[in-house]
Amino acid sequence: MEVITHSRDEYVVRMNRGSWDARVYGPGNGPLSARMADAFLTDVSEACGGKTDPEDLKYALLYSIEAGTGEKW
Repeated sequence: MEVITHSRDEYVVRMNRGSWDARVYGPGNGPLSARMADAFLTDVSEACGGKTDPEDLKYALLYSIEAGTGEKW
């Protein structure tokens, strides 16, 4: 998933099939630390009206993949 912030910074969130670990890559394609990734996912979840829990965004990602591809992840 690609996320573009209000400041026009681009982030990429990746999850491997069968894995629950989300990796976040920031501007310049550098990976964020686990702590920064959780903070980023929490901010995105809150901005989309979700709970203050990065797990919400992970569920949303899996649902979107499933709805878009018809594949169970």
